[in-house]
Amino acid sequence: MGELHNIAVSIIVPVYNVSKYIGQCIYSLLNQTLQNIEIIFVDDGSWDESGKICDIYAKRDKRIKVIHQENMGLGLSRNSGLEIAQGEFVGFVDSDDYVSIDMFEILYFNALNTKSDISYCSYRKFYGKRAESINTYNNIHIWEGKNKIKKYLLDRIGLPAKEKNDNLYGASVWCGIYKRSLLEDNHIKFVSERQFISEDIIFDIDIIPLANRIVHSDKQLYYYRFNPQSLTTVYKAGRFEKNIQLYKEMCRRLNSIYQYSEYKNSVYRYFLVFSRIAIMQEVQFIDNNGTSYAERQIKKICSNKILQKILKEYNWKEFPVKYRFICFLQKRKAVKSLVCLIKLYKIKRKWHI
Repeated sequence: MGELHNIAVSIIVPVYNVSKYIGQCIYSLLNQTLQNIEIIFVDDGSWDESGKICDIYAKRDKRIKVIHQENMGLGLSRNSGLEIAQGEFVGFVDSDDYVSIDMFEILYFNALNTKSDISYCSYRKFYGKRAESINTYNNIHIWEGKNKIKKYLLDRIGLPAKEKNDNLYGASVWCGIYKRSLLEDNHIKFVSERQFISEDIIFDIDIIPLANRIVHSDKQLYYYRFNPQSLTTVYKAGRFEKNIQLYKEMCRRLNSIYQYSEYKNSVYRYFLVFSRIAIMQEVQFIDNNGTSYAERQIKKICSNKILQKILKEYNWKEFPVKYRFICFLQKRKAVKSLVCLIKLYKIKRKWHI
């Protein structure tokens, strides 16, 4: 294969100790129907065979570039890839996931056909070899104009209380491609997840308002691996406090784009989501940590001044019933009732973390 010119999409893949999974990821990228791509693997200080596997494939295909660096984390690894990316657009794939072979062709031509700065698709979760059933939707949605795009960003953070889902599409960056010039001209970089617990939501806040047009396909083209070691399924002491820090940073950045009255309901719902997850985790790991410890932590969460302020100001009574019960008990700091309710939800399989 000769030297590539006019690269359509640079695909940046941070790699850290995923030798068990990375072969599937690499295969899905090398077989993309869009040929004029470059694939940038950023080996983030792996101590397994991941980095060597990337080097082997780089010798076979000139579209692959490999960066080896000391461990810096996911967000800063993406920045390392951005520093050498040459594509018209850039996309991001996590190395334990994989993608449909036509994902980047669809995203790229949707962007070209609609003259969009950002092009998104939907995703499917998979568990080992079992994937969620695929939808058959083939709808295309377009947002253009500053006001509609500002509304779109807020919906990604948190939907109105009456909506069943907490947000629109979620904050993950791996379902999209982004015009590289938009990133470079505005000096957009990822923050470290060691600084803020969700680097993706910060990236969204920085990049989405700059777009003139955004296109989204309902096709499920990205395959997200459900990992039992992920942040939402492994107990992390202090996670609630880190989410408070993230919430404050989100408000700081949103404040430069919106009036507080415009964005407060979206970030309020976001805050209620992670406070709910924090309590659910305390209940999930109650056997490991002890009932008294879990109850103390839940009481601490419920007593948080920001949470109580939001519960006072936000129209959570419009929530779906199961969320409404949680808020009701949080407001009253009814710790034992919260524990019982969440256990009941899990028994009835009405709740999944």
